[in-house]
Amino acid sequence: MNSQNIIKDYENLLTNEEGANLSTSYFCYNNSNNHKLALELFRYAIETVLNWSPMEVVNCLDIKIIEKLNLYVPYKYLIFPEELNKRKDCFYVAHLLYPEIIPYNMREYVIISYKKVLSQETGKFSKSFFAGSEGELRACLCLQYLLKEYFTFSSIEEIYYYFSTAKAITSLRQYRLAGVCSELFESPLEFLHTALPNKQKNELYYQFYHFEAVLKEKKLKTKVKRIVGC
Repeated sequence: MNSQNIIKDYENLLTNEEGANLSTSYFCYNNSNNHKLALELFRYAIETVLNWSPMEVVNCLDIKIIEKLNLYVPYKYLIFPEELNKRKDCFYVAHLLYPEIIPYNMREYVIISYKKVLSQETGKFSKSFFAGSEGELRACLCLQYLLKEYFTFSSIEEIYYYFSTAKAITSLRQYRLAGVCSELFESPLEFLHTALPNKQKNELYYQFYHFEAVLKEKKLKTKVKRIVGC
């Protein structure tokens, strides 16, 4: 089945021809082609049925219109980034269709999501927020925002030092980033070094405080062994 078949079925559905129905068999479970097929159907509906411009899609498309156009089933198969709410952020369809005309600022929406998490007493990220190929990038964008808005350091070295201490994991826990730190990074120090923009990264500070942290850990283990007599 190809895009011409599904568009023909969709036309029949819109004109209410007897027996017309958009078959769910077009969309197979875990099929990488689902997104592409759904997007072609949206392109037809927007350009031919609605005759909308890209900006009209941004400003006007919402879940109610998607349902009225009988596009909710294919809409479920469109791939959205984890930082967006699919029921509310329908504007992203415009970016999928016209990426050169309607750019998407990932940083902006990652930070919006992070701010929502911080604003709630028990706020949590979505289960897949830090998963996939862009999960680490989202984590780094959150940490960049945290450093900018919640901390004051006098120098880059001071930042590296802070993230080599136990205070760092306490702060990350307070600001809901401890989980992703332990999942994706060896330590808060590595998290920091990965997240810093290139102009702020300092390999010398990273290696020095990493070595110092490892040395402290070895000394602590040795001390514990002496105490317990092992």
